[in-house]
Amino acid sequence: MTFRSSDSATHNYFQSTEVIIDYFHSQSTDRNIRVVATGFDKEQTILFIHGAPGSGNAFYRYLKNEELSAIANIITYDRPGYGYSGFGNAVTSVSRQSEVVAEIIKNYRLTNVLLAGHSYGGTIAAYAPVLSDDIKATLLIAPALDPDLEQYYLAGNLSQWKLTRWLIPTAWNVSGDEKYTHADELNKHINDWQNVAVPVVMLQGDKDMLVPYENLAFAKQHFNSGYFTGKTIVDENHFTPWTKEKLVIDEVIKLMD
Repeated sequence: MTFRSSDSATHNYFQSTEVIIDYFHSQSTDRNIRVVATGFDKEQTILFIHGAPGSGNAFYRYLKNEELSAIANIITYDRPGYGYSGFGNAVTSVSRQSEVVAEIIKNYRLTNVLLAGHSYGGTIAAYAPVLSDDIKATLLIAPALDPDLEQYYLAGNLSQWKLTRWLIPTAWNVSGDEKYTHADELNKHINDWQNVAVPVVMLQGDKDMLVPYENLAFAKQHFNSGYFTGKTIVDENHFTPWTKEKLVIDEVIKLMD
């Protein structure tokens, strides 16, 4: 229920593969960010951003992909509050979360960067190009963008009540903190999506029960039509990075081309 993998567990995961993994703790403004990467020697980089709850291990399978690793550095990281990036200490600001992405890019002197973000990570992947000129494209996978479509669940309230918060696993508390401020955060950025001036591809399942399908129509309305492409995945739920791995890889490669 912690949704995280230690350095040793990560090492064991990749031990049977030919992929060499490096672990870093990137210095951020307010904490160290745990970064896992296949290296920094290639001219192109793919940076995966996980959702809530979760950690960088959600995208470990993509770091093992030979097709991707042949053409780019592949990086994932634990977002603030998750994994080994200040576990339990939530950062609910979309702009601050996006600044962390820009800091990672700057710290490792990355240039041609493609972001791929899922769910809450998709929101960050949508805004981060406003902050960094080194981001050249972004893939949004079931991102929550429309503040009017935010959904709340009774179970989530348990993470917000003092009497019950202690019962909830830490990662879920961080997720709840993000969730119950997300609509306000999205309203802050509702006019920023038009300023994203890199190719944006959004994948959205029409059977998504967590991020409503109507988010795709919202994105089409608010992003610059010259850069934005929205794609419906028929009969797909919220878990596209794991149920449609080949589709995600193909879309990443198309964007990089």
